[in-house]
Amino acid sequence: MKQTVLAQAIAVALATPLAVALDPAAASSSPQDSAITRVASMEIDIWPEYDDPRVLLIYQGKLEPGVQVPRKFTFLIPRGAQIHMAGAIGDRGEHLHALFETRPLGETLTEVSYQLATPNFYMEFYYDPLTEGVAREFRYPVVSPHAVARLSVRVQRPLRAEAFRTSPAALDVVEDAKGFNYHRFIFENLPPNEERTVAVSYRKPDRTPSVSNAAANGPTGGSAMKNILIVSGILLVGVVGYGVFAGSRKGRVAPVRTSSPEAGRHESVSSPDASLAQRQYCTQCGSPVARTDKFCSGCGARARR
Repeated sequence: MKQTVLAQAIAVALATPLAVALDPAAASSSPQDSAITRVASMEIDIWPEYDDPRVLLIYQGKLEPGVQVPRKFTFLIPRGAQIHMAGAIGDRGEHLHALFETRPLGETLTEVSYQLATPNFYMEFYYDPLTEGVAREFRYPVVSPHAVARLSVRVQRPLRAEAFRTSPAALDVVEDAKGFNYHRFIFENLPPNEERTVAVSYRKPDRTPSVSNAAANGPTGGSAMKNILIVSGILLVGVVGYGVFAGSRKGRVAPVRTSSPEAGRHESVSSPDASLAQRQYCTQCGSPVARTDKFCSGCGARARR
């Protein structure tokens, strides 16, 4: 009897590795592995006719704590969308652009995948579901291939739009300083690949976007930045020239200090010198633009990285 039990135990021990080899999914179905693909929070901004006659979509969020990166991350977006940029968000809020791959999924969706370098992710794209005529309507599919603990969806009402409605009804509506209204929805514990639909309808007499981006995307924006660089270069040459001239009047050129206490502060995030070095300016109006800003607070143009 003891020999029979021992023989059965040996057979089970030998068969288990073989079963795992034949079925790799059996080895990857642990609770830990399912947690790796879970998203802690995600925000989806839906902006119809913002800086383009199409609809602008902005995704951003973060993985659950403890998830190992870099790792492959995937979005599901409407078929025919034009991706503007995608990637990770760094510690200072900077966008870390990534090379992404796309493939059709079913009849209406596209799968977008890339290597996520940090736990924080983002993606922006345009697509055109809007109907022709004064009355506009579209239905947006809210779906993720990963489980999402908390999903926030915000729909921006275009300027000059009337009779603006959403289905389901928004949880709340807030207005910003520029007159934009945002209709907000919250979805808790969204399972993987479970699709929710947000329907939007409104009336608008024109197809003119709420904010013009012609200057930011065209030659004018580039010329403005070029002028800023030229002026900065002239000022820099003038300062250096004055330093050399002042030093030569004393019989020598003033030395350049390389070991001052200020030198070690350049990489510090809290240093005023570092914040000035990281500051960006709008290429359309010249207003300061923070690294975390998607659009200029002065004129509404898209912030360029």
